[in-house]
Amino acid sequence: MKLLLQFHQIFLPDSVSHEYKKHKGNIEPDVLSLENIKQISVESEKRKKFINEHKIEKLHLGETECLYLCQSLPIDVILTDDLAVRDIASSIGIT
Repeated sequence: MKLLLQFHQIFLPDSVSHEYKKHKGNIEPDVLSLENIKQISVESEKRKKFINEHKIEKLHLGETECLYLCQSLPIDVILTDDLAVRDIASSIGIT
């Protein structure tokens, strides 16, 4: 929790928020209640176009939405534990 508070703002796509809620269990405090978390909806058509442009069809919904948000807002840092996502992020200029 303390790590997340080190960031001024964290943008969280709806799909990641839904996945978190599904698996969070009894984690307290709830990450989604942190003041620096901003939930964002990603338009399906824009996400699909982004997926096709970067040939990232094998990634999960939340991963593609995170990458899309990084590129479209623009945000130069993505927090992920997935090596494939890190590789793709790096290839499109995201740390």
